[in-house]
Amino acid sequence: MRKGKKALDIIMAIVILFFSVIFYLAAYGYRYNWDKISQSLSSFLIMDSVYYIMTVLGGLLVIYAIFIFLRAIISKTVLPAVKMEMETGNVKITEESVESVVKTSLKRFPQISEVEKDVKLFGGDQPHINIQVSCATRSTQNVNTLGEEIQNSIKSDVENYSGLPVKDIEVNFHEPTDTSKVKV
Repeated sequence: MRKGKKALDIIMAIVILFFSVIFYLAAYGYRYNWDKISQSLSSFLIMDSVYYIMTVLGGLLVIYAIFIFLRAIISKTVLPAVKMEMETGNVKITEESVESVVKTSLKRFPQISEVEKDVKLFGGDQPHINIQVSCATRSTQNVNTLGEEIQNSIKSDVENYSGLPVKDIEVNFHEPTDTSKVKV
């Protein structure tokens, strides 16, 4: 399970537990005269069927929330990866490892800064990699040529590293945000 999914599950479990407590207080508050909580619901909860329905729903919500919470805590954190079966065993390539190769490739270009990269691995019948790089440049070099050099460098390095084809490399240039170092 991914980290984001785990965090979302924990938040969802807390919200569901909160609502189940409200169900509990609404249902049992009427029976035990918890006036502040159930006074507005007293005419609605006077029917026995509504009382039992809310009690069952509250119980089910608690069980579901505990299940989600435990699933989020117990399950392993899985990084996005492509798993390839070879004759001698399995090879698992993570997005994190490909990002590391992209970072190393970009170090060859001292004229770029403020680098952000996004790597997407796609498995299935035709596994491939898509890469998006955004960086700032102060270079007077033609950005089309620089972009093409960056694409070729990344493509070569990533394909040699992973053995997977790089389907798309998008390089975006923007103005540097730190203009205090620019000499005029």
